[in-house]
Amino acid sequence: MAAIPSIKCYCKIAEDKIVFCPLHREAETMLAICDYLRKFLASIKVANPSDENLIREVILPCVDGAIAAATTKES
Repeated sequence: MAAIPSIKCYCKIAEDKIVFCPLHREAETMLAICDYLRKFLASIKVANPSDENLIREVILPCVDGAIAAATTKES
């Protein structure tokens, strides 16, 4: 099994604020996109009932899982 290389984080503190590295800046953006997508998909009305089931049973749980994984604090 091949080793997984470690990820180097270049976040730093400047003027008492966190300056995110590119990796964490993009992660923050992706979380915001997932949150927006969750709200959007939960509120739309679709013409085809099978599309509504797909959104409710497949897509929303996947988005919810990504949001939960990104916001769960490690102990």
